[in-house]
Amino acid sequence: PRAGDADVVLQTGQALTLAPGAAQPQVAPRPPAGFVGAMPRPFMDTLPPRAAAFRGRVVAPHVLGPVTWADARPWIDGEPALRALAVQRWKKLARRDPEFRRQVQVDIKSHPEWLPVLAPPRSGVGADGR
Repeated sequence: PRAGDADVVLQTGQALTLAPGAAQPQVAPRPPAGFVGAMPRPFMDTLPPRAAAFRGRVVAPHVLGPVTWADARPWIDGEPALRALAVQRWKKLARRDPEFRRQVQVDIKSHPEWLPVLAPPRSGVGADGR
């Protein structure tokens, strides 16, 4: 948002685009074809609005069980943004679960973001050994 700009309310299917050099964004009935063509396939699947089906329904969270390598692997093997989140989310698991740690180590060449977790740099030791 820029100072003085009014809020824009989009209807289902509409897109808000700002062309290079344009002063104001434009509302279009559909996203530009180039944008849609470059979109990853899973993002192109439409999801039906489902909020109404769950309105007023209270669902208590419950633990399904411990996270396993099979649970985490799709995130660990994902695109770079997901990989960084996976490291933050499961670094404690990699430190305490030997099987999870072993699985990460097996494919460490494909997952260098895990090196600081699996082999943290030594800290607190200066050049003089103190």
